[in-house]
Amino acid sequence: MNPIHHRIKDSTILIVDDDPVGRRAIRRWLQREEWDVQEVDCGKDALTKAAHLRPDLVLLDLMLPDIHGHEVCHRLNQDPRTKDIPIFVVTGAINEQSQLNALHAGADDWIQKPFNGHVLLARVRNLLMRHHTEQENRRLAAELA
Repeated sequence: MNPIHHRIKDSTILIVDDDPVGRRAIRRWLQREEWDVQEVDCGKDALTKAAHLRPDLVLLDLMLPDIHGHEVCHRLNQDPRTKDIPIFVVTGAINEQSQLNALHAGADDWIQKPFNGHVLLARVRNLLMRHHTEQENRRLAAELA
């Protein structure tokens, strides 16, 4: 198996959503791919868990009880431990300005709730492929240097 495909199969994904029903729906779709799915329900826990766990992808709701998702996204992108982790915004609060704010804060992609699960999986796979390809390219560049 291609090393990148193997890494995608073994990916860890962190879901950040204060709504247990929303987390459960996302988790069910992600577990179809047998990814390791971790969950938190607030921004503070997302920052701590992401720094400790170093997941391959963060799925982030914007409307969190403590820290707005835009700020969580910004902080994840500023932290050297988490700045390379792709962030996929999954939220019901998406309007054009909110989309732009999420992208300006460093989100890599977004999808609006309610979402089509097949579209969610396709976009997650694409982000994971990009993430693992970038990691592999950095590793190869370091070996050549």
